[in-house]
Amino acid sequence: MAALNQTVCALRFLYGVTLGHAESPERIVYARSLRTLPVVLSADEVVAFLEAVPSLKCRTALTTA
Repeated sequence: MAALNQTVCALRFLYGVTLGHAESPERIVYARSLRTLPVVLSADEVVAFLEAVPSLKCRTALTTA
C-alpha cells in the first residue's frame, strides 16, 4: 500500500510540477487502506472475562460499563 502511494506521489509531482499539467494530478488517486471491523466478544467470552476478575468492586464496575 505504501509503495503504491509513493508511486502516486511521484506521478503527481511529475505531471503537476515537472510537466506543468494542472488538471492531471487531481485525477491520480491515492490507494485507500482497508477498514477492518473490531473484534467483538461473544456472550460466553464476556461471562468468562467477568468471572476472572477477582474483586467484586471491579467486577461490578466492569459489568456496569
